[in-house]
Amino acid sequence: MKEGKKRPYRKFLSIDHRLLGESIFENRRPVLWTFLAYMVVSALYAGILFSYGHDAYRYALAAIYLALSLLSLGGSLFVYLTKGFPLDGKTVKLYIGFSIPFQVLGASLSSAATCLELYIGATIPVCFFIVSVSLLFLFLTDPWLSSALSALGCLSIVIFGHVLGLITNDDIYNFALFGLFLIIAAWARYQFIADSREKRLSANRLSLKDDLTGLGNRRKFELDLEQAIHSGLPFSLVMADLDGLKSLNDERGHLAGDELIKETASALGKRFEQVYRYGGDEFIIIANPHEQKRLKKYLLEIKEAVDRLGGSLSFGSHPHVPGATREEVIEGVDRHLYESKARGKGLYNGEELTYDGLS
Repeated sequence: MKEGKKRPYRKFLSIDHRLLGESIFENRRPVLWTFLAYMVVSALYAGILFSYGHDAYRYALAAIYLALSLLSLGGSLFVYLTKGFPLDGKTVKLYIGFSIPFQVLGASLSSAATCLELYIGATIPVCFFIVSVSLLFLFLTDPWLSSALSALGCLSIVIFGHVLGLITNDDIYNFALFGLFLIIAAWARYQFIADSREKRLSANRLSLKDDLTGLGNRRKFELDLEQAIHSGLPFSLVMADLDGLKSLNDERGHLAGDELIKETASALGKRFEQVYRYGGDEFIIIANPHEQKRLKKYLLEIKEAVDRLGGSLSFGSHPHVPGATREEVIEGVDRHLYESKARGKGLYNGEELTYDGLS
């Protein structure tokens, strides 16, 4: 059996749940204000409905639960489609917009428990506390699963609670109480995230950096290239290859070769913002529109600096065409670099670099 078909549920379980916690923690003030405003509006709305009688309140509450069910299910679909990893600011805002009610609506399950009419004394449902504790635990460990249960809770209210007439006036108080419990659990989760976030970010930065040169590594390049393609802004890829590095290592040792690599990386980094070590003796650049205008001038200056160190650089460049894939643009720049190396050393797209026509 193929690996891709072995575990189809993997797409759901691979969602980065920590992103939700980090997003809400970074926006904690608007989140809290939104929740408070929601509670106030809910209380006013419930009061107005009470004045029209219990039946009107029951119908309206069922309609609200139905709308929230659809929102929760929409949030499930959105998280699935983005695979829990939004790339841009707009997507993150949508993610937060879906995910906050996606979590808070876990209170619907407590209302479903109320429908079972299991009470201690006269007011506190046994199932309310059982479901509350279960959902709080799930929220701390797996927000996606707790969200899915929230959606099911909403639907159970609409289908069973309204049809059987079991939605009571006490539900609104259970909803408010559960919301407070959920905030406490959320803050516990966010506090843990805040404490560990810096360590994790530091580890991520190290995993995206080349140890020898301090430039971004191949993985970092692939992430940034994907983002550059999605941005729709014009850019070019430039690939640089150190000619004869193996011979230098054989003649003068690997320390001399490493020093040449570091000096080359430094020369590239002074003139371009996005430079990466692509392989042992290869570098790759994502050149923005400003850098594209001065591309030949910058490359000529870098070539001369490397020549003074006793090395030689060959270059190839390829502009990104709208609609082109990552593989196509990399194949293009690789082809131009091959042309340069096939014709000699220190060439750019197979031709000599000169100051002719440069300002």
